[in-house]
Amino acid sequence: MEKWNKNIRFILLTGVLILSSSTFGRTSKCDFIVDSLCYEILSEEDHTVGVSYDYYGNYIPELKYRCPTRELVIPDTVVFNGTKYTVTEISNYGFEDLFSIPSVKLPNTLKKINDGGLCQAFSSDQLFLPPSVEYLGMFALINRNLKKVNLEHVKYFGSYALMKTSVTEAYIRRNVQYDAGVFFKCNELEKVIIEDGVTSLPSYIFGNCPNLRKVELPNSLTDIGDHALDGCTIDSITIPKGVKILRHGLLAENHNLKEVILLEGIDTIEYWVFLNCYSLEKIHIPASVRYVHERAVYFFKEPDDPTPQIKDIYCEGTTPPKEGCYVEGVTLHVPKGYKEIYATTDNWAKYGENIVDDIELSGIHSSQVISNDSYAPTYDLQGRRVAHPKQGEIYIQGGRKVMR
Repeated sequence: MEKWNKNIRFILLTGVLILSSSTFGRTSKCDFIVDSLCYEILSEEDHTVGVSYDYYGNYIPELKYRCPTRELVIPDTVVFNGTKYTVTEISNYGFEDLFSIPSVKLPNTLKKINDGGLCQAFSSDQLFLPPSVEYLGMFALINRNLKKVNLEHVKYFGSYALMKTSVTEAYIRRNVQYDAGVFFKCNELEKVIIEDGVTSLPSYIFGNCPNLRKVELPNSLTDIGDHALDGCTIDSITIPKGVKILRHGLLAENHNLKEVILLEGIDTIEYWVFLNCYSLEKIHIPASVRYVHERAVYFFKEPDDPTPQIKDIYCEGTTPPKEGCYVEGVTLHVPKGYKEIYATTDNWAKYGENIVDDIELSGIHSSQVISNDSYAPTYDLQGRRVAHPKQGEIYIQGGRKVMR
């Protein structure tokens, strides 16, 4: 069966990394113990340590499978053998699975929360990160209860760092590194702000966020990872002209998607970009597109699936994009005079009598020169028709660049 189960797919993608510590007996290093906390010496020269809790009883047998029942307070410094050490890190999976801790008070000296450091580690819906924290490792803060956490000082977000949290807003900032799936499966996420200047979004960053209905992508974007907006409820989106490749699964399973604007400049549309986008009625493929995967637009057609609404695909290039996608019952619109070329090229040929050459070659797609430019249609440099051109701006008119 070709249809995938999203949970299975996610496990396959991330492998055994999401399994619990007990599966592997995963432990943090412990160089000494003070007040039932384990400390790993990071630097003897700088006197810095990482901290963890021995939930699995590897170093403190009496703590095995026991969780603190009060707020866990991690100190700024700790003394061992007459030496004072500064706590700068939460060790790998240091406090994972401590579900019954009401809350955690982190040290003001903390710089890093390493992989899985606070994964499922407290029941509170809030967490205060000291301004010194700039690094969140993979799975660092996975916690369904977590709704509010200050992230403005963090410079690095590891893969799936906030997966399955209940945060409602996400701010993507420039000059910050985001790895795959940072907000994956955040069911309560409703608002996303992407700062102008951000150039890339990683794979799965907002995948499976069912309450995410609107995303505005800045013009600074040049790369969007695969499945970045998979499984949301976006109804309309514009892909910036700097993005050259629509990667596989980018907008898959957006069942409410009715409008997608692809600006001139896109080169490639990979497979399943519009998978199961049942509400999408039409797609305009710009003339710049050179390759469209045969399953760029695809529906699984399971018995309980909605009826796809797509009726028209507009392919504006005079050279048919390679491979081409075929959707049964859809009308393919192509430039005037180019029907026969599409009718004999790759999967486009499958449309047969459903190919209509009714796209006017005008604006940036035309080399025709119209003698009276003042009456010719006016387009901006992205190929969009402009009803009221502004003085001093450059437009395309009659196949030529003109200044109003």
